[in-house]
Amino acid sequence: MKSPFVHRSFVSELYHSIHIDYGYRKTDSVHETFMTLFTFHNETMNIWSHLVGFVCVVIAGINITFDLLGDNPTTLTEVFALESYMVCAAICLLFSTLYHWFGCISEECHNCLLKLDLSGIALLTAGSFLPAMYYGFYCRQDLQPYYMGLVAFILAVGMIAPWVEIRIYGVNVSAWIFAGLVAFGVLPFTHWILITPNEYTDHLVVNFVLMFFWYGMGFTVYVTRVPESFFPKRYVVITT
Repeated sequence: MKSPFVHRSFVSELYHSIHIDYGYRKTDSVHETFMTLFTFHNETMNIWSHLVGFVCVVIAGINITFDLLGDNPTTLTEVFALESYMVCAAICLLFSTLYHWFGCISEECHNCLLKLDLSGIALLTAGSFLPAMYYGFYCRQDLQPYYMGLVAFILAVGMIAPWVEIRIYGVNVSAWIFAGLVAFGVLPFTHWILITPNEYTDHLVVNFVLMFFWYGMGFTVYVTRVPESFFPKRYVVITT
């Protein structure tokens, strides 16, 4: 069986891997690509981390739904507000799994799956804001519709951006658009802290700060190409 690993080709170029020359796959069929799930290559950790995460989120979402619809007097709107994040997270992880798994088949396949992957990130961003806006301003019906509208705006821009290439001085700014969408969430978060009694905010502020922190860390790792930028041209393929 021929080796699926290639030196710099359209695959590595598409991934913008300026620090990596070897270890990406070039396969000829869906079946051959599927079987690379069980080999070690540059995308192994990306595939498995998202795939396992997808399964875990689905299971957690199902358990939460049963809990909410059990003995608790919960309305369908409240179930939707809570489950929206779990659904969006699951879709995001699924799209990322497909992108890293099957993006090596062809340039056309890669480009389409990349757009789906970025659309999944937009879903996750909007999905993480929706329950916060719904419950954070639950007692402020004068403000809640406006911030729910902000979530809809974030979702719309995030879903459109991957399918419309936006370049400034020749640089694709899609990643920066997503960072800007996350930054939008700071506005309602700050407003919520200012108008809500401390007894309700004290135990939640840390969680919100951690959410923004991890979003920021993810963006930083992505744009700085960590860890491959620390070890340029040193990838070693392990095969059996």
